[in-house]
Amino acid sequence: MPWASGTRSGSTICFTRGLVAFSASTGEAAAKLSLKMQGKSGPHEIRCVKRNFLLETLENELPEGTIRYSSKIVAIEEEGNVKLLHMADGSTIRANVLVGCDGVNSVVARWLGLHKPILSGRSATRGLAEYPDGHGFGPEMLQFIGQGFRSGVLPCSDTSVYWNYTWYPSPADGDAEESVDKMRQHVLARLRAAKIPAEALDVI
Repeated sequence: MPWASGTRSGSTICFTRGLVAFSASTGEAAAKLSLKMQGKSGPHEIRCVKRNFLLETLENELPEGTIRYSSKIVAIEEEGNVKLLHMADGSTIRANVLVGCDGVNSVVARWLGLHKPILSGRSATRGLAEYPDGHGFGPEMLQFIGQGFRSGVLPCSDTSVYWNYTWYPSPADGDAEESVDKMRQHVLARLRAAKIPAEALDVI
């Protein structure tokens, strides 16, 4: 199996080699896509990386204090080619380059004059399942589409699997979004009513 050793955590990271889309109505594979793409500088690498692993890796390679957690931008001011970021705690950060990846209510997007986000009507939930003894999935992303939802599982390492579920909410869902347990039961009920393999259900 194409797994790569993590350089910092001692865990392993899975290179995603393909995507298989299944019909949630029939359970049959509807499409297969190879992700073994070759670029000008070599093969592309597609992988699932845990957020904390990414943050730890970046933090270990940067000078101490470079990353500031739980920091909120309240205003942006221009000073020539420099951007002054005014933070909620009263501090100011000078930046030559500003990348707007600060969420759906992005202060950077508002400063750029971008339109406010529009509700798509879809809801989504996701999670990470841990398998101390290994999960047995291959290096492929599995998607299940149909019956009003899209769900998928993707190995992140040899012991963890990421899962997601997207759907159009309806009054019949009740208060499913009020708690983690209710949401899990909602997801499982919808998936069990469809043609989803047991190993994918076990991830939820």
